[in-house]
Amino acid sequence: MILDEIEAALKTLGMPVFYGMQGIGEAEEWNYIVFSRPKVSRSQSKHSKTKYFTVAVVCEGFVPDDFDDEVEAAMREVAGVRLASDDIEFDYVRKPNTGVVVELMAMRFYAAGKR
Repeated sequence: MILDEIEAALKTLGMPVFYGMQGIGEAEEWNYIVFSRPKVSRSQSKHSKTKYFTVAVVCEGFVPDDFDDEVEAAMREVAGVRLASDDIEFDYVRKPNTGVVVELMAMRFYAAGKR
């Protein structure tokens, strides 16, 4: 299953990996990866579809420079998965009950296939 393959590929990056959202109490540090599938698009002919995946890297302070290249390389190990043309987005929050800033980097990938 493609989700298992994505999880295995992302685990090679050396951070805890979660699907959908981080499990409560599962990561003491805020350095982890979450992946999800926000949508599946079908072609007008209904004979093919494109599955989209979001990979979010969450780090205390900041995501390391060029870590997007490492994420892309890991995801390319999954057959048929490619980086979407969307921009890589960043967001920031404060870690609860601390003054620590957390950076989130979100990347979109896709896999096209026939039904």
